[in-house]
Amino acid sequence: MPISASFQNDFSISFWAKFATPTYSVPGNQASYINLGYDDGSGSLETHSYFSSNTRNSGFLWSYKGYVAGANPHGHINAIGDTLNSAAYVDYDNVDDGGGAADIVPDMTDGRWYHIVISWNGTGSSSYVTKQNLLDNMTYYIDGSQVNLKSGSSGATSDLAGNKVLDTLCVGGILGSGAEDKAFNIDELAFWNDYTLTSGNVTTLYGNGSPGNVLTQLASNQPQRYVRF
Repeated sequence: MPISASFQNDFSISFWAKFATPTYSVPGNQASYINLGYDDGSGSLETHSYFSSNTRNSGFLWSYKGYVAGANPHGHINAIGDTLNSAAYVDYDNVDDGGGAADIVPDMTDGRWYHIVISWNGTGSSSYVTKQNLLDNMTYYIDGSQVNLKSGSSGATSDLAGNKVLDTLCVGGILGSGAEDKAFNIDELAFWNDYTLTSGNVTTLYGNGSPGNVLTQLASNQPQRYVRF
């Protein structure tokens, strides 16, 4: 869906997700994801979204994997520009990649709904987005509780400029074969531009632990985009 945001400004994403039990046998790019992509000038939706056949121009990318081939559940939050190899990313898992261990991430493939919030407070700079920017400027919540992020093992600086306009929010999933597939159910997907959700906002959105109507939960802070599935 169309949005308007950049890393220079505040933005927030809130959604509820119920993840499929993973059946993947080969570790790799199998994951559920949400991304805020940008147009590379071609006019093609695929070139500014994290589709299986395209890993450039993805902008801001959140992804999650459950247990895959014996690996612990984990996820990445990336800033991806024109070249995937220069993506900056941080992890949320319980493996120390040299940047200090983050909180243990739950295996969210148990069939219940989980509430996820990502809040960005803006870099205030047009320089390229770095891994340190992601660590310093982002707050991440699962079920109302803040999750500590840690440095990824590589990717210190992205070739994604902080002033790049992120114009498309996409939801999807990738299977082990590389085919595009939706690997999770999603509800109450909301996006705020120029607003950073507070911990109090997050507590309100989490509510009693089940999806609720964002428009009534945060009546004074309406999202720019909102989809109920």
